[in-house]
Amino acid sequence: LTKEPSSGKLREWVLIQLFPTLIKRHKIHKAERYFDQLNSIYDRSCHNKFFLHAFSFSYSLCTGKYKEAKLQMEEAEQWYKKYPFAFYDTVLKHLQAEYAWETGNYRQAIHLYTIIYSRKNPTRADDNYVERKRALADIYVKLGDYPKACETYREINAARDSIDEQDYSLQVNLLRTVYQVDRLAVSNQNQKSKFLSRSIASSVLILIIAIFSVIHLRRINSLLIRSKKNMEKARVKLETSIRTKSFFLSNMSHEIRTPLNALSGFSAILTEPGIDS
Repeated sequence: LTKEPSSGKLREWVLIQLFPTLIKRHKIHKAERYFDQLNSIYDRSCHNKFFLHAFSFSYSLCTGKYKEAKLQMEEAEQWYKKYPFAFYDTVLKHLQAEYAWETGNYRQAIHLYTIIYSRKNPTRADDNYVERKRALADIYVKLGDYPKACETYREINAARDSIDEQDYSLQVNLLRTVYQVDRLAVSNQNQKSKFLSRSIASSVLILIIAIFSVIHLRRINSLLIRSKKNMEKARVKLETSIRTKSFFLSNMSHEIRTPLNALSGFSAILTEPGIDS
């Protein structure tokens, strides 16, 4: 509320929640400040002013201004006639009951509280219900009607037990939800741990395979280099052998051809006619 919200309706809703809480806690000075803000909102707009007069009534009643409180209650009644909502009727009955209680008209207060709680579902009791019932029990005590006061206190205890049971159920459900969330968190953490362990194992396995692959490739590479060297030596030996063979054949052909030429010449002479003579 330190800054002006863009929506006046939102500001009104916040103040409607805040103002009665401050009144209930008797923080009158803070309530006055916020009441002035609420009043300025209603002055600038055409909003339904039922709650403005209801809060003015509570403020006046809390500060002991009973005449002003009555006037504000009558103004709230006029706005209720313009907007006859069921919720407004309940709020108005509360205002009338509080006024009757503060002004000592206890019978009227009992009558109004009885009407209010005859409409309320006891299975949906809340702290406000218990507080109002306690005020009704106090009225019975002041009037000396102790049986009804005891009956009212029994209803208060039953309502309080119902509220506690609802709170207990809510707390149990909340604990179950927290437990489920914790279980899911632990399960997720376990899944993450398993995934991390598998990732590490896979990485180590891949690293080992890579190391063995590198070693194997280096070994194959060294074998290939050695084989290449051996092939080079064999090629050199082969070339040497070919040259030696060629040299040998050329020498042999030269050395054999010379005597063969002589033999061929003599053979030709022997075949000539008249060789005998």
